[in-house]
Amino acid sequence: MEQNFIIKKGESSLWLLIAGSLFFITLAIWTQGYLILLPALFISNVAVFLEVIMHLRWTFSFAVFVDVEKQEMVLNHSLFFRKKKISLKGIKEMDIQKGNIILSDPSLLSKWQRVLCKNKKTGDYIVSLGTIHPCDRKQLIELLLSLR
Repeated sequence: MEQNFIIKKGESSLWLLIAGSLFFITLAIWTQGYLILLPALFISNVAVFLEVIMHLRWTFSFAVFVDVEKQEMVLNHSLFFRKKKISLKGIKEMDIQKGNIILSDPSLLSKWQRVLCKNKKTGDYIVSLGTIHPCDRKQLIELLLSLR
């Protein structure tokens, strides 16, 4: 019997976003162009806030959890997937190169997740695992392929 698989954290660019935000704040103070740089300040601060939310979520929980016994995967890897359970039988195929999971059953997703995951060309629902480190993503895909 195989063990459960867990990925504790995803990739985070928090320090890069904080540095960019501090750059825009410093530039606004130095040039005194507060109104001109206000949109850039707002966008960079929102990005930092969202990254902090994800960092805190991964600190207290996990990014991806595969329960071998129940044959399900619990996704907590992005802002829109908060402990979302997906049956391993509901996975149609896996894109090994990009690290995406293509679902066969859209009822596994909420209405908002369907809007975000729908592929316009093929009509499939694709869950992107881009926030997970490539090594962890490769191990996850290999485990999912072995469980199928």
